Amino acid sequence: APSLPGRLAAWLGQQWGQPVAVSRWQRFPVGMSWVTIGFTATVGGEEQSLILRLGDPKGLFAPYRTEPEYLALSALAKSPGIPVPAVLARCDDASV
Repeated sequence: APSLPGRLAAWLGQQWGQPVAVSRWQRFPVGMSWVTIGFTATVGGEEQSLILRLGDPKGLFAPYRTEPEYLALSALAKSPGIPVPAVLARCDDASV
């Protein structure tokens, strides 16, 4: 089975409509019960530093759903003066 970075690169490539390379994979010891990983996505020669948040299938609040955090961050991003990270995509498909 492909590695998590490989599956993520394939999924992002499908979402963005062009090949994506994933590198500089680094797990952070933060994020409450979510697994938080920093990585670099390279698309068309351009690098982007991104954060991946994963719900551990054996975690405290499993099964995790990305929709509540996605909706909250998307709504907060529309409020002036509130520093909120851009949310680029969400997925609850365990195969990804």
